[in-house]
Amino acid sequence: MLAAASRILSRSTPLLKPSLARTHFPAGYRFAVRSMADSAASPFKKIQIQRDDTTFDAYVVGKEDAPGIVVVQEWWGVDFEIKNHAVKISQLNPGFKALIPDLYRGKVGLDTAEAQHLMSGLDWPGAVKDIHASVNWLKANGSKKTAKALEEKLKASGVPYEVHIYPGSAHAFMNISPDGVKRRKEMGMDDHDPAAVELAWSRFQSWMTRYLSA
Repeated sequence: MLAAASRILSRSTPLLKPSLARTHFPAGYRFAVRSMADSAASPFKKIQIQRDDTTFDAYVVGKEDAPGIVVVQEWWGVDFEIKNHAVKISQLNPGFKALIPDLYRGKVGLDTAEAQHLMSGLDWPGAVKDIHASVNWLKANGSKKTAKALEEKLKASGVPYEVHIYPGSAHAFMNISPDGVKRRKEMGMDDHDPAAVELAWSRFQSWMTRYLSA
């Protein structure tokens, strides 16, 4: 029965003419490749990291308080393969936070010629700075676990204490002088939040007044 149906289908289905079966694309045409980080189902968080006088995109995946690892792209750029590797790394026991800096600034090589062109045109000293800034970002954004550990020790000691965590604010976020802001940006910490700074000082004043007032 299946063989008969197959023969009937093949006889009744007209063959496409060569001119219709072949699709022509304009010179230089490239299929659009959708980034995993742009998908609603993507596990990645897209962030921006600043270093010197430039800002670049990076993609982060993994537990918020996990140890951080910078995953460097292949010559293709930040494509599905390097993102798959980052996801795999983040899921390794005991869990890691993987960060991929976009060294090509959004460009991805879709064939070997394009990949070679992108790699040949890469600003290598700048790429090294991007990687260093990525390391600094991970260091600055992995302090919650340390704060929680400190809180547990203070709780066990029985002394009065308060521990406050400011989401989105990295180390030394209260350094708001022009030089302080610039220095933190050079370390990948572009998180200036005046409201968080004001709240932190208010809590400091309240604590000190409570225990040191005459």
